[in-house]
Amino acid sequence: MFIAKMSRGRTIREIIAGAMFVPVIFTFLWLVIFGSLGIKMQRTMELALNVAPNIQTGFINCTEMGYEGGTPVGENAAALSKIGYYAIACRNHGDRIYDVLSPYGPQMTTFLHILTVVGVFFYFVTSSDSGSFIDDT
Repeated sequence: MFIAKMSRGRTIREIIAGAMFVPVIFTFLWLVIFGSLGIKMQRTMELALNVAPNIQTGFINCTEMGYEGGTPVGENAAALSKIGYYAIACRNHGDRIYDVLSPYGPQMTTFLHILTVVGVFFYFVTSSDSGSFIDDT
């Protein structure tokens, strides 16, 4: 079911740009920025803990990096986690987005964490609203 309504005064160019190009550009920038931050944090941890991944298989030895069950337990890994640096590949999936936002100071980290939770909340509310609208029709 396709539901669309053009507002008065909108051109087809504005509709196409608003519905196609702006979300694609936003998603591209989001993935580039946060993907780069995640890669940078992982590489920083590998260099700081002097542990290199296996180049042929891509395997990262989290035990050697000082992680057990997604938690830093080694002395160096725990010290780095206190300042906001984590081995992203060794963390639990749900913690990774928050870990990437951690090294920017306590006030900025809190703000970014709240912004992330609000964004995820709005994503689910919008999806639920769309699904409910389709079910009702």
